[in-house]
Amino acid sequence: MPEAIRILYLDDCDVDHRLLTAYLNLETTHTYDVTPCLTLEEARTALQTGDYDALILDNRVPPFASYHEPYKHLKAALGHKLPTLVVSADVSGHEFSESMRQDQEIVLDKADLMAAIQSGILADFAAARS
Repeated sequence: MPEAIRILYLDDCDVDHRLLTAYLNLETTHTYDVTPCLTLEEARTALQTGDYDALILDNRVPPFASYHEPYKHLKAALGHKLPTLVVSADVSGHEFSESMRQDQEIVLDKADLMAAIQSGILADFAAARS
């Protein structure tokens, strides 16, 4: 079996952590090793001490109103960027527009996360780590 895809998942909601883990466990083609973080500080520490293939970042991580500031902090902690998937319950706002993006992050509605996992999009995305 191939090596597990290592994902850092920053979301302040423990229920969302459990849902993502359940979705990933249903996927039979790939295996995943998820490190859930509830706070920006936990995620920053995890990035400094671990090696990850991708970052899944909730759009709103307290105290920030959008993912842009936490994303800057995590990039600085890492020293470079990871393939980043930003998830939100509503992706219609201006903060998700192409002009607002910092890198090549992908924005995805949380309702579409299961389909992204089952179709292999998440695994392909993580494999693109630069």
